[in-house]
Amino acid sequence: MPQIDASPASGNAGNAPRRVLTQTTADYLISNWGGRTQHELMMANIKRSLRMLQTGEPACMLGMLHTPDRDAQLWFADTHLTPPHQFVVRVSALAQVPRNAAGEVSLQRVWDERKLSGAFVQGRSYGPELDEVIRRRPADTMSAYVTPDVGGNLLSMIAVGRADYTLEYDFFLTDHLAARGGGVDLVSLPIEGHAEPILSGVACPKNDWGQRVATRANEVLSSPQARRLLKDELLNGLSANARARYGARIDAFYNRPAPGAAASAASAPAGKDRVSPRSPSPPAPAPR
Repeated sequence: MPQIDASPASGNAGNAPRRVLTQTTADYLISNWGGRTQHELMMANIKRSLRMLQTGEPACMLGMLHTPDRDAQLWFADTHLTPPHQFVVRVSALAQVPRNAAGEVSLQRVWDERKLSGAFVQGRSYGPELDEVIRRRPADTMSAYVTPDVGGNLLSMIAVGRADYTLEYDFFLTDHLAARGGGVDLVSLPIEGHAEPILSGVACPKNDWGQRVATRANEVLSSPQARRLLKDELLNGLSANARARYGARIDAFYNRPAPGAAASAASAPAGKDRVSPRSPSPPAPAPR
């Protein structure tokens, strides 16, 4: 799993980094897996994790964004339906952010005006649509960084003025601000044209081992207790605005049929209208 560090200065303030969402998923899987399986939890950045998965190493990554192109490369057990990435900007630069009548940020206008410098994590997926937008960005508008986590230290960089904005989840920002003692130095704004919630989950290599582990992960995380735990943690970490906008969709995701209840759910591709998890089919015994 990535070290999703939302503490000030990437944990350098003396507090241990807090691992949002994925730590709860890991703890629940390990405690409820069953059998005599030995679990090893490794902290790795996204670039390294993807390389491990693509080469078929016996490892699964938690918190991996589930995009259509990754369906052909990985097995997934979906765990979260989250609000999409937001435009996170330093309060002192807020007046320079171009927005439409709905308060949504136009990335193209931000780049055309060249008043603000952006930062993003190299190798991280921001969803298929945003990934394509970022790929086509004009030169010298956003800088790519390789980070030990999935972006928590970028929030600290923006807060101290090393960049003006990044693209980040609402719950990461909420946790970051709480770790800083409640001071509001960063704010999040919706991004024009990118408002659909996105799927993430446990991603395993596209081989027999990965299929068995993803199947077992789906089984463990589909219990009522697991779904209630994951949903409550997600909702409690969102801002009031995000809960109002996405709460009903999140409820529907966690009330979806369990794996195996509908055969078609197992083979459905990832997409913005799909909320059922990809359950590897046919189910195979989990490794013990």
